[in-house]
Amino acid sequence: FRSRPVNVIPVICMTLGVMALIVILAVMDGFQAQLKQTLRGSLSDLTIRIYYDSDFEKWEEVLREVDGVVAVAPHLESFSLVSESRTGGEAGPLDIPIQKDGALVLGIEPGREAEVSSFRRYLRMRVITNAETGETEWISSTPDPEQPFAVLQPRWEDKPGIILGRPLARRLGIYFPPRPDPRIPGAYLYQRVFLTTVVRTDDPKEKYRPRQWDFCVTGFYESGNQDLDQHIAFVDRGVARRFFELAVDPQEVRIRLEDYTSQHARVKRELIERMAEIYTRTARRNVPWRKGHPYSVLTWEDRRKNFIAAIDNEKGLIAIIAGMAFIVTGFMIFSILSMVVTMKTRDIGIIKALGGTTGGVVRIFLLSGFISGLLGSLAGLGLGLLFTSNINWVRDRLNDVLGVDPFPKDIYLFNEIPTRVNPHEVAIVTGLAIVVALLGSILPALESLRYE
Repeated sequence: FRSRPVNVIPVICMTLGVMALIVILAVMDGFQAQLKQTLRGSLSDLTIRIYYDSDFEKWEEVLREVDGVVAVAPHLESFSLVSESRTGGEAGPLDIPIQKDGALVLGIEPGREAEVSSFRRYLRMRVITNAETGETEWISSTPDPEQPFAVLQPRWEDKPGIILGRPLARRLGIYFPPRPDPRIPGAYLYQRVFLTTVVRTDDPKEKYRPRQWDFCVTGFYESGNQDLDQHIAFVDRGVARRFFELAVDPQEVRIRLEDYTSQHARVKRELIERMAEIYTRTARRNVPWRKGHPYSVLTWEDRRKNFIAAIDNEKGLIAIIAGMAFIVTGFMIFSILSMVVTMKTRDIGIIKALGGTTGGVVRIFLLSGFISGLLGSLAGLGLGLLFTSNINWVRDRLNDVLGVDPFPKDIYLFNEIPTRVNPHEVAIVTGLAIVVALLGSILPALESLRYE
């Protein structure tokens, strides 16, 4: 092994392969964990979707009886057209709707919602703290997270408050001051927006009529789930009931469990098994349910299962692609050892003539392949862990030298590249590298037996 410099090549290839795979898996695991935490924070442990007219107070009474339930919150939701308005100022009450977009408007009770999800934590926005370096930090997007719909602007205090998803607000052209001062009332308040929807009427000739209200933006919501943030708006539950004239209250009940991992399956099963009883206790009208199910129970994973599956599949696909380096290295070891066997034909014959055993000759070449795999895997393990622990430093240096940011903050929610090293996966990668090296040396080792 030491007498052939060419043996260094497979060691280097194995090192790079192990290093790349460890870094990729660590980043994917960290990214996956952060995304799941973000998804779970924007939802709740369990969600009950209700298809009949009921009272939330009755639902709360029933759910408090279920072991493991620690908090519940009502939800109303409906779609609306949201449009930014330009105000004519003090000279006149001219309001001109301009940019328009669709939004899912959720009616919530902020206090209860904060108990079942990360709603209050996601009332934030990123501001630039250093214009030269581009450093940013997260600050609250509303002056009082306890009362996020409170309108502090005296001029608009008669308007209901609304919180927009940050990407939605950006598309509407609604921006916040570069550095809001929380000591100044109204510093966090931006612009008015119109919500336009269609409500049912009792007139048989005109079953629907349009309705438009104007709201004052009191904050932004940014969970990091772009698919959600770019189409969502929050208003007070009572305001939503009046604006949409919703007959069903609530449409959803969100639940937080004491221990999601150990309790979600049991609680979900119990709620489904007690469906008839719960319907009877919570329905406003005592009418037997005749079609389908009166409600459905979903975990946060059920509601985002396609997205979670896509992340898992992407991680597996990337690992397979990166693992191709092992196959290339295995063929390289096979080629180099086959060449060595051909060159060492006479040496092998002399060893055999002097009494060398067949197993001894085979072990020479197996040991050579094993050394390549062992050195490459250990070097790759060390470099992979070192690179993973300093990956954000490497990102900053690339940004400084090349002006390229591989993890732009305006696309991803996280300030830093998330990583999580899984010891089980690291052990598999390291062991697989050694196994591939041994497999690559088996055929040359057997080939050496031809020269007896």
